[in-house]
Amino acid sequence: MRVHIRVKNHKVTVGRRSIHLTRREFQIFCLIAAGRGNLVRREDILRAVWPHTAVCAVALDQHISSIRRKAGPRVVRTLHTLGYLMPGDISLNGC
Repeated sequence: MRVHIRVKNHKVTVGRRSIHLTRREFQIFCLIAAGRGNLVRREDILRAVWPHTAVCAVALDQHISSIRRKAGPRVVRTLHTLGYLMPGDISLNGC
């Protein structure tokens, strides 16, 4: 599936469908996409998105769940307890 991200405009297109993500979801989505098919560790996402706050991993799980509802269940893949990756054709513009 083709994913196109334009950071400057806060735009995400999955296939031919434009999706709206919250600011936090967009940050998470960009971090995973920037891995370009490689594992992005949960700890790294938590530190990048919530740098000075102790956040439970459940908060991240909830955002990932919301991203999947909006973008599709196969866009973000989970590697249990390790992290996430985004397989497929990814076009990053400004990440």
